[in-house]
Amino acid sequence: MQQNGFALQYAPENLKASRAIVLAAVQQNGLALQYASLELKADREIVLAVVQQNVFALAYASEDLKADRKFILDAVKQNVNAFIYAPENLKTDKEFILDAVKQNGLALEYAASELKKNREIVAEAVQQNGAAIGYASEDLQADPEIKNISALGALKKTSIERNEFKTGKFNSISSSDPSETKRTNPLKL
Repeated sequence: MQQNGFALQYAPENLKASRAIVLAAVQQNGLALQYASLELKADREIVLAVVQQNVFALAYASEDLKADRKFILDAVKQNVNAFIYAPENLKTDKEFILDAVKQNGLALEYAASELKKNREIVAEAVQQNGAAIGYASEDLQADPEIKNISALGALKKTSIERNEFKTGKFNSISSSDPSETKRTNPLKL
């Protein structure tokens, strides 16, 4: 399973219900989640591993887990695209969206349109990530105060990235073959 997560497809049912086997399979290929037992499709740790490996495999997670507020916040923290699988009621929940944009400003993209007009939510989003301004309503994109907060958010993010690069904590992705992409540290030659 560690070499080919899709081998889970051909595994007997008892292995599809084995936490260790399924975890190894989804860490290799998140899409292997589709072959896991129903119980393991609802396992928070396994599905968060799926989000790290291939966020789009979240489609195979249990509906109950995808409706869990805390789980979706944890998943969005790892990959903002996890929001694609959040139920509509969370995308229209002001408090939930506020929590989400504080973790990842780009979560504003998935908020209901009326919340993209909310000054408090947009200010938090652009403070966390200046690029989130592109998901705000047109009125707020043109608002001078929001523009200033966005610029400061972008500078803060750039400063953090620059510091990570200087301290050797910065990771870039390198590979000519996308299927073999791996993380490397450019400071360690």
